[in-house]
Amino acid sequence: MNCFHVQLPPVAPDDPFLQQKRDILAQKALTLHFLVPANESRDCELHLNAMLKAARVLNLNEIEWYFLEEDDLGPINFRNELEALNTILAALECVASTYKDNPSFHILVEMVKQKLGLLHTDEIVEANNPCVGDKERRFLDWAQREGIETKLDVAAFGDVGRGGRAAIDIGVNDIVLKVPQHLIICEDFVLNTDMDLPLKDFELSGETKVLLWSMRERHDPSSKFAPYFACLPVSFNTGLSFGLSALKALDGTMVFEELIQAKEHLRSEYEGLFPTLSHRYPTVFPQEKFTWDMFLWACELWYSNGLKIAYPDGTIKTCLVPFVGLLNHSLYPHVTHYSKIDTKSKTLVLHSARPCNAGQQCLLSYGALSNSHLLMFYGFILSNKNPFDVVPIDLDLSDSPDRLALIERLNLGLSHMIRGSWLNPFQIPTRLIATLCIAFMDEDEARALPLMPKYEKMSLDSKRKAYEFVSSLLSSMLDQLGDFVSTKDIDECAWDVKLATLFKNQQRTLLESASDCCYLLKSAFFEPDEQHKDLFSCNCPSSLSLETFLGSISSYIGATSSPSFEFKASSNKET
Repeated sequence: MNCFHVQLPPVAPDDPFLQQKRDILAQKALTLHFLVPANESRDCELHLNAMLKAARVLNLNEIEWYFLEEDDLGPINFRNELEALNTILAALECVASTYKDNPSFHILVEMVKQKLGLLHTDEIVEANNPCVGDKERRFLDWAQREGIETKLDVAAFGDVGRGGRAAIDIGVNDIVLKVPQHLIICEDFVLNTDMDLPLKDFELSGETKVLLWSMRERHDPSSKFAPYFACLPVSFNTGLSFGLSALKALDGTMVFEELIQAKEHLRSEYEGLFPTLSHRYPTVFPQEKFTWDMFLWACELWYSNGLKIAYPDGTIKTCLVPFVGLLNHSLYPHVTHYSKIDTKSKTLVLHSARPCNAGQQCLLSYGALSNSHLLMFYGFILSNKNPFDVVPIDLDLSDSPDRLALIERLNLGLSHMIRGSWLNPFQIPTRLIATLCIAFMDEDEARALPLMPKYEKMSLDSKRKAYEFVSSLLSSMLDQLGDFVSTKDIDECAWDVKLATLFKNQQRTLLESASDCCYLLKSAFFEPDEQHKDLFSCNCPSSLSLETFLGSISSYIGATSSPSFEFKASSNKET
C-alpha cells in the first residue's frame, strides 16, 4: 500500500459555530481529507502541519473564534493545540487496524505523540508529600474497595494545596481514572429514600433535591459515602462566601452585581425551603443539619465539583464524582474530557490528553472559564495568561435600526469582547472595530458597503471614530475600578478581601493593556509623524516588546472624545 488515507471529523451538526467553522475552512482552503504517501517522513510532517491547521479550526471555542484574525493559522493557545492534536490522534486510531503494516502511518502517529509531549508549559509541579493526611488515606482505601481504578494518588503541592499526583508515568491516551457508575452521585440517589416523598410537595429540580441529600449525607457516619464527604474541604472559600468587605473591594467590577444577585438567589432558595421542611419533617430535615451555612457549603460543593455527565440512556445529569474533584484546574491540563459514562464498563473513564510523569501533578480542565467565573464558583483566579479572561461588551444600537440590520446581515453582531493585549499584541479585535465602523460611517459609505466587506476597505474616519469610542469606553471602565492596590497591602487582608482585590487588580491590568494598545494603534494609523513612521508601519518587527512600543509612543497617548451612541457592558459569560 503506497499511501494511507486520514479523515478528520466534520464539524459537529450541533456545534454552535457550525457555519462559522465551515466558512473558515473554506476561506483558508483547508481540507479534512488527507492522502499521505508511504515511506516519506518529510511528507508526513507536511501533512501533519496541514492537519493541524484544519484541526485547530474544528476545535475553536467561542472566545478563540472571536479573536481569530483572518491571517491566523495558529497555534492559537494551549487548549486549542492540545485538542487539535488529540483530534488528529483519534482520527489515526480509527484507521490503525487498516494501516498497521504501513511504516509512514506509525511515523505520523509518533509525530503527533511527540508534539503532545513537547507542548510547552511552565506549570510542571512536583509533589511535596505523597499524601496529605488520614482523611485522604481513608478516602483512597475506600475508593479502591469500591472499585475506583487510578494511576493517581493524593498529594500536597506547595501553595497550590491538595491535588492528584501521578503515581507512575502516564502516557498519551492512557487511562488515568475509572469511576464505577454506582459511585457517581446524581439526583437518582434521592429516589426511594425518606426524602423523596416530602420533597414532592415542593417544585424542586433534581439538582436541588440531591443537594439537600448531600447536606444530610455529609453528617452521616454510616453513609456509604462517608469517606468521600469527610475528605471534602470544611470551607470552599468561593466568591459565594465573600463578606461585605470583599464585596466592597469588588465594587466597580462586572462580577460585583453578578455576585450580589447570586447570593440573593441562594438566600431566597434557602428561605423557600427552611425552616418549613424542618418544621414539617423534623426527623428527615433536622434543623441543626440544615442551617444556612450548611446550605451554602452544599451549594459551593455542587458549583465547584458538580460535573455534567451523559448517562447510557441519553440523559445528562449534574453529578459529584469521587476522586475527580481532587484534581486541580489548569490552562495546561492533562485531562480534558470526562463527561460520558462508558456503556460497556459502566464507568466514567478519564484518559490523558498528554503525558504526565510520575511525581507530577495531574491537572484537569474545568472548561474555558473566565477569572470572574472561577472567582465566583471555584474560589481562585488564574494568572494574566488566561486567554478566556475577557471583558464582554454589548453594544446598543436600538436607535439605529438600519445600521443594526446591516451589522446583523454581515454576521458581526453586537456582543463583543476585550482581553489583555499581551494575548493579541498591537490588536483590538477586528470584529469589534468593524462593527463600530459600520455604526459610525456616513450614509454614503454605508450604502456603498459590499455584501462581505473587508475591514481594510472601511474609511479611515470610521476607523478613527471606532478607536476613539473603544478608548473612551475603556477609560470609563478603568475609572470605575479605582486605583491599583499594592501587593503589600493585599497580603495584610482577609482571604476574601485578598482574592477580591487581586481580581480587581487583574481586571485593571487587563483594561489598561487594552487601553494602551488602543491608544497606540489610533496614534499609529491616524496621527503618525515622520519620526515614528517606521515604528508605526504594519511590518513592525515581532521581537519588539509591548513595553518598548509603549515607551516609544508614550507622547501620543492622551484623552479622546466619546462617540454619541450608547453602549452597555455586559457581565462575563460562562464559555
